[in-house]
Amino acid sequence: MKWVIVTNESGNMGKDNGMKRVTLVNLYDAWRYIPLACGYLQTYACRIPKIRDTHEFEIYCVSNKKPRAEILEELKERDSEIYAFSCYCWNTTQVKALLQSLLKEKKGVNCIIGGPQVENCGEKYLIDKYENLVLCNGEGEKVFSNYLLELTKKQPDLSNVRGLSFYKEKVLVTTDSEEPIMNLDEIPSPFLNGIFNVDHYNAVVLEASRGCPFSCHFCCWKQTTRVRKFSESRIHKEIEWLSEHECKVLHITDGNFGMFKRDISISKHIIACRNKYKYPLAVWWSPSKTQPERVLQIGRILQEGGLISPIILALQSLSPRVGKEINRTNMSLQDYARILKHISDTGLDSYTELIWPLPEETLHTFKETIEKMCELQADYVTYPLMLLNNTVLYREVGKYEIITYKEGDEDYSFVIQNKYVNHLEWVEGLNLFRVCVMLNSLRMLYCTGYYLHHGGCLSYTQLFSDFLEYHQDHPNPLVTKIINIGSNMLSYKQARWKVCHDERENIEEYVNNFVTSQEWWGDEDAQMLYEIDLLNKPYIYENTPIKRKKHTFRYLKIHDIDYSGYVVEVPHKALSYMFRIGLINTQDRKWNNIFHVKHKVNTVDEEMDKDDFSSFFLTYYSMRRFSPHWQSTNIA
Repeated sequence: MKWVIVTNESGNMGKDNGMKRVTLVNLYDAWRYIPLACGYLQTYACRIPKIRDTHEFEIYCVSNKKPRAEILEELKERDSEIYAFSCYCWNTTQVKALLQSLLKEKKGVNCIIGGPQVENCGEKYLIDKYENLVLCNGEGEKVFSNYLLELTKKQPDLSNVRGLSFYKEKVLVTTDSEEPIMNLDEIPSPFLNGIFNVDHYNAVVLEASRGCPFSCHFCCWKQTTRVRKFSESRIHKEIEWLSEHECKVLHITDGNFGMFKRDISISKHIIACRNKYKYPLAVWWSPSKTQPERVLQIGRILQEGGLISPIILALQSLSPRVGKEINRTNMSLQDYARILKHISDTGLDSYTELIWPLPEETLHTFKETIEKMCELQADYVTYPLMLLNNTVLYREVGKYEIITYKEGDEDYSFVIQNKYVNHLEWVEGLNLFRVCVMLNSLRMLYCTGYYLHHGGCLSYTQLFSDFLEYHQDHPNPLVTKIINIGSNMLSYKQARWKVCHDERENIEEYVNNFVTSQEWWGDEDAQMLYEIDLLNKPYIYENTPIKRKKHTFRYLKIHDIDYSGYVVEVPHKALSYMFRIGLINTQDRKWNNIFHVKHKVNTVDEEMDKDDFSSFFLTYYSMRRFSPHWQSTNIA
């Protein structure tokens, strides 16, 4: 059954139509995602005639970075009887401040907050003098609907509503938990029922299943051990609707997409809709941790179908001790290495996620992980460990002797020390990763590092440590800025922009001064591999000019420079190194040793990078995508 739902995204609700006004508030962070949770709350509530016939809904979706005073004024202008706030770690500080003012200035208004950051935290987020402020614990659809129904009574008694926390006469009251919705199709689709205008958003959130079977101690995702699914037919209809409405970026929110066989069918349907409507252009998904073969199949379907859709391998740590301590189920190292090789052989995009510092992870084991990432030639990112509400780590701060740091008045903090890692070790581990990004991931010393490490001269992490020591003795503001640039994917994009474009020549000069000062610089093969690195460093932007290098080449001979790269002659003994590193596909010494190093095979325009979709392109493609092609050629 489909019905007309009274909704308004523009903020022009009727003032005198006798309907009770409800504003669903979503303050987004970096991307303007469709507020799916708000849509679910509205459609589920509107199943009930008493709510549907007497309530008018509006979704208010603005950036969390918008000035607080402006948001407050716009919320007050709506003059709603009920405000519902979706709370996440990035917006809860803003929400708390808005509630203080809203409740003070609008007498008699009712406010409800919910979301993973606030549930079960009534003492922290509720205000004892406001009995008209309540908190939803757990899944929101049932609780919100019953809350609205209770407020329709002449004398509402919120203790009748399961899943709520609120103050009554200065005493915090928490009612019994509400049961989760086992048949998710009971929640009408916000897309198919006309809640959203896709043009208002940068990206769309799609939920195919809900819940997580795992209980990782750093994560608050888990709601029930049983993972519940929306029907496949509904998911197919939603995908087609989104594709027809030109959704550019689709974010599948499942914690383990690929867990079920049907996820392959869903992936194929996405491509079928893309072929029909030309959208989406990109799909973001979190792969299953226990179905590597299915994950590879899904990644291949999506990428060969023309989508930007990297395979994210969320390992968090390679240490078995860490996995056991945080109750994390990972694929084996052997499976991981095999998957990476398959990804490399088939040209798929992927990157691996790590977290630092998890319990039982020491600086030594983290260095071993960095070594293994480099040995396997994996693109990876290391996120600092966030301490989130409703996680095991949050409850066991004392057990792990956790010390945190908070940026400004944000409602989350970062772990900067624990019983396994002191603060200086934490800093060293983070800096080693960031230098690894510059020298290895961004290919500045990709071949040189490979030669030194595998030749037994110098390990990867020792090379990175030596660079940090050199930088301490020869400080450079530009390099300092790159090292301190951050540890998430957007920070990685900024580092790419600096190293591969904006400050390309200046950074090359600094790295050149570093390598020529090292003891191993007397090794002729190391010098030869460094010259290969100079020509192999990727060009990401179309407008980055290809110039003659300042370096005096002793081993490689550059015959020509054109718009797309270099024609270069390399020593025959370099071919075996280039083969093992993966630059060429043969090590035959009789093979032609003259190559056209073709850059700019996959690039973006610098101005286009300011566009949200192009920014997505640059942020989530692996560096292998931008690396040059070494094509055998002849000198004319």
